[in-house]
Amino acid sequence: MAIRHMIWKKLGDWIRIFFFLSHSQLATRTPLTPSAPPNLSLCVKACLSGHDHKGGYSVDSHGIHHRVLEAALECPPGSNAFGYVDVYHDRLSLVGTDRMVSTEMVFEP
Repeated sequence: MAIRHMIWKKLGDWIRIFFFLSHSQLATRTPLTPSAPPNLSLCVKACLSGHDHKGGYSVDSHGIHHRVLEAALECPPGSNAFGYVDVYHDRLSLVGTDRMVSTEMVFEP
């Protein structure tokens, strides 16, 4: 019983820390290296997530590309929804198959 209590306590501590960081946004503002200048502390260029039944793509006001992947659940029999990403120095290229729409995400200089 003591071990189970200890595990739940550790899990509870982790959840409290996670929510504290996510609400204060400290986790998203942490530089990659301590010596990084403030304008280089964030390096997010794209956010890939899923799934949405129809998929989606947009670029926000900070130039971050958001691509929501199509759901394989909606595929007709014999088709699919998957892809792969080619990574270049100035862009990401999502190459989709069947229902997944290919997307070119070009980064602003």
